[in-house]
Amino acid sequence: MEKSDRPVGDEPSLTETQWRILSVTSAIFTVIGVIVAFAWIFHDGFDGESDLRLAQTLSPFGVALFAAVTFCTASWRGLINARQLDITEREGRAKLLQEGAKLLAEREKDSHVSAGIATLEILIAGPDSRLGVQAMNLIADFVQSEMAHNPVHKFQEPSFAALATGAKIGRVAERTIRFSSDADDIEWIAIRGVSKVLFEGGRVEGMWGTGDFPDDQSYRYKNTTFLFLEDWEIDGRFDRCKFRHCSIRAWKETHYDQFDNFERCDFSNASISLRMSEPKKLDLKKGSNYFREKRPPTFVLNKTKVLDPKEYLMVQKPGQLNVVDEWIPF
Repeated sequence: MEKSDRPVGDEPSLTETQWRILSVTSAIFTVIGVIVAFAWIFHDGFDGESDLRLAQTLSPFGVALFAAVTFCTASWRGLINARQLDITEREGRAKLLQEGAKLLAEREKDSHVSAGIATLEILIAGPDSRLGVQAMNLIADFVQSEMAHNPVHKFQEPSFAALATGAKIGRVAERTIRFSSDADDIEWIAIRGVSKVLFEGGRVEGMWGTGDFPDDQSYRYKNTTFLFLEDWEIDGRFDRCKFRHCSIRAWKETHYDQFDNFERCDFSNASISLRMSEPKKLDLKKGSNYFREKRPPTFVLNKTKVLDPKEYLMVQKPGQLNVVDEWIPF
């Protein structure tokens, strides 16, 4: 039987089988106790007042034994009822999953799709993590089918929100979603609650866009353009991507063969660690990339050689305007 997701306390608890054994055992001891007490009192016949006093003395113990039997039996029946209720609830949730999947598959009927997402979100937020993940898998499949090349979709918000509901309670769909587009004006939207997301082409915007992208290790990018992003770490997740007007926190060893991927980016206080045989090829001034004079980055080549950042980046002095763009704040 599948392990229940019901919360349990820290105190020890008995299983249904243990309560059944206690019920049977206590009933047997109670019967034996009554027989022994009856034999003790009346083995020499009825002796009036003396036997009556002895019976009255022993009667509380008999009541206690019967109470113990009643308690054990009630606890046993309670666990049986709870198990039956849990089975009924699981069957109901399974039917709910089937109904949600059926509604989600009726793509030509918007009301059915909307109802399907809402139904599956109930399971995603519910107590059964296994069914919750299965519901997230169904919505992730829907997203992959409907929004792989453009996130602008009438059901983008509810489907992304349903997956985010699961992510908030630690659940992740067992899916990899692949978004791809050859159009530069396709702006990707961050999606949460899936194991891995691959973006190819398109663009990601920060302060002026709607992406609100996290610096997430589960995301991978290829040929994607990034605009106006703050405090990002560039590493092996990025394949031939371009960065414009971005703030770079760190630039680790990557697959870049050329260095015109950056344009007007701020490398102040960045940690830069690169592997290359000819550092002269590192031409970041060409793209008007810079750092603030009082916040120079750390350049390390091949893990040993420290480079002077002024040789590879423009320097923005305090109060100086228009070294890169007039909009840069000081």
